Amino acid sequence: MILMRLFILRASKLDWNVVKMKKIIVFDPSLKSNKGDVSINLGDVVIWTAVKQQLQQIFSHDKFLRISSHSQFESEIQSKLKEAKYTFFGGSNMLSSNLKEYNQWKLDVSNRLFWPIKFPIKGLVLMGVGWWQYQSKHTAYTRSFYKKALSNKFLHSVRDGYTERKLKEMGFGNVLNTGCPTMWGLDGLDVSCRRGRVKNCLFTLTDYNQDSMVDNELIKVIVESYEGNVYFFPQGSKDMLYIASLSHYQQYKHKIRVIDRSYAALLTTLIENEVDYIGTRLHAGVVALQQNRNTLILSIDNRAIEIATDTGLPVLCREDVSHIKQWISGESIFDKIRIPLGEVNAWKQQFKKD
Repeated sequence: MILMRLFILRASKLDWNVVKMKKIIVFDPSLKSNKGDVSINLGDVVIWTAVKQQLQQIFSHDKFLRISSHSQFESEIQSKLKEAKYTFFGGSNMLSSNLKEYNQWKLDVSNRLFWPIKFPIKGLVLMGVGWWQYQSKHTAYTRSFYKKALSNKFLHSVRDGYTERKLKEMGFGNVLNTGCPTMWGLDGLDVSCRRGRVKNCLFTLTDYNQDSMVDNELIKVIVESYEGNVYFFPQGSKDMLYIASLSHYQQYKHKIRVIDRSYAALLTTLIENEVDYIGTRLHAGVVALQQNRNTLILSIDNRAIEIATDTGLPVLCREDVSHIKQWISGESIFDKIRIPLGEVNAWKQQFKKD
């Protein structure tokens, strides 16, 4: 039974000839390459952990092959794609309105005109995928690309209403807004206010979309509000460089403990310490919620805002210092997290019927 429930996580060896098992490919944003290197953004690791857990529940007796969503489509991978029963893309903001200006697919761009024809994937099923930033109307080229790449047989799972609307504008009626798979286990979690007074805080900042004035103020508010330990988690590869450039970090760094840049370090800090989480890193905040920690996510782009609109995720704008202070003081700002479990279950059940 143990062998039958084995979930293959190999990234470098593409041998999967196992009798009586469905062959399933998952494009994995947590893999920087098909040699097994980890993505430079550890938020991708958080996404993959949730995607893996959910797919294990659906396909407990089948074999999976992880393929990096950041790498070229080598010939060996293309042959595996043809053999797969299902091909999934789990998480990430891989969709956009203009693929010629922005795309995450590592394809030969020397002849973009033929991408929709030569793209090696057909029947791709989305799982909690989102849209890259707020964008204008899609191009005809982009619509053609997605029409050839995405499945017209199965329902697609997207992480927010904005992504659902954008796909439906392209003519995809087979779309469900399920929220992000990282949150599927959080339905009903009460996040109305901080649960109990906590002396310690874990916070994050983001190396892109910077606002040094606001981020300096955030550091000051956090350090002055928590009399215990203040931890900083550098989720992104350049987050440490960014915070080191801020004057208030220089002023207060003797009070700030920087933890290792790894998913394990994040998890350990959240499990072993009574901490509040405050920060601009969305997925670090979701991990904090998974560990039932008081959590305040600060939005810097469309992702957290759109997910919060649909689910009640505890999100404030980074610039909203007044409400950040109110949350720290224990005032009730939010309600309960709402996950569309009907849509989640509908997306899962379709594969059991196939």
